[in-house]
Amino acid sequence: MPASAAWYGYYAGYADNFVADIVAALPVSAETIMDPWNGSGTTTAIATAASRGSRGFDINPAAVVIATARLLRSDVAGSMASLTEELLSSASANPDFPVDSDLLHSWFSPQSVGLIRSLERRAFQLLVNADARDRAIDSVGDISALAAVVYLGLFRTIRTLLDPFLGSNPTWIRRNINPRNRLRPSQDTIHQNFRQAMEALTALVEASSQDYPDKNCPSSIALASSTDLPLEASSVDAVITSPPYCTRIDYVVATLPELAVLGLRANELKGLRDKMIGTPTIPGGKLETDFLADCPMSTQLLQEITAHESKASNGYYRKFFLRYLRGMNESIAEISRVARPGAPVVFVVQDSYYKEIRVDLASLIGEIAEVQGLTAVADHNFEVVARRNYATINPRSRVYRESTPATESVLIMAGE
Repeated sequence: MPASAAWYGYYAGYADNFVADIVAALPVSAETIMDPWNGSGTTTAIATAASRGSRGFDINPAAVVIATARLLRSDVAGSMASLTEELLSSASANPDFPVDSDLLHSWFSPQSVGLIRSLERRAFQLLVNADARDRAIDSVGDISALAAVVYLGLFRTIRTLLDPFLGSNPTWIRRNINPRNRLRPSQDTIHQNFRQAMEALTALVEASSQDYPDKNCPSSIALASSTDLPLEASSVDAVITSPPYCTRIDYVVATLPELAVLGLRANELKGLRDKMIGTPTIPGGKLETDFLADCPMSTQLLQEITAHESKASNGYYRKFFLRYLRGMNESIAEISRVARPGAPVVFVVQDSYYKEIRVDLASLIGEIAEVQGLTAVADHNFEVVARRNYATINPRSRVYRESTPATESVLIMAGE
């Protein structure tokens, strides 16, 4: 199991050793490493451990918290047990009735939601903001690594309790459960799970190499879209990243329990889903196609999908792939803008299928990158082991072919 999975079971992560090898091969002058799809924070954690500056961005607030937690210095581990007990002892056993819009109601009874929220509110007041009226989701950009670890403990607690509603698909979870079937854990059960989660996280912090990162190489993780990076032009020395898969993974639903803990409201759910690249939702409005003029492979793929005989190929699925490719085009344009001339830009991508049509993501992204001014340096292809094969998340699509092979590619580009 990769070290990143020990922190959080992120289904789309890449190996720590892979990133460490790339970081070690970078010249000493590469002081700032950036990941615009930072996810669970492998790039930023490994760069920080190597005393390199790092900038991580993600549009998913839960991912920002998870990645920030991995930056906690190991010398803090000794105080985590007492912090855990302080939080548990001061959380109310008779909390106020939770608001109806709390997404935790999707799985828990009102009384249990109140108990969970009481613990979360105490953590927020003590470690983030004394004003308990504010939501954690509105403060993720300013959250400390210690506060992030505590929230990661809450994430683990909820995941453990939600086991009856988790299936074999790692990107989906049952919700809107009949009220009679919602979970009713007691305060003792909730607290016991939280204490166990914090003990496991303390061991990870103790074992991490995040001792005293070089102050001349600062690391930061922020909430931002890959299509609008808050960085100056030519300010990044290297990029190591894995773009969203093109397999209709619902990245918001996949982290919905974590987002619920942070305070995402039910009426905000669709808006966040619509912002994601690769989301299965299709927002309203016209989908521009002007970028296709310079991308013949993207054009060819869309033509094949549009002409496919299966239902919705010329409707929903064409829109999905067009929106994905458009998002990748805008994101890679931003990467090209912020990368200094000659900066190494490393993409880790995996191919997939639409029915029997292969979606050669390495070639598609390589084409888009060159259109946006990046220069191809090298590429390496690897056969993907079964547990990391995301060629198809939806088993129903397998009827169009006998097997679902997948190839993972490492594309090495250079800034213009």
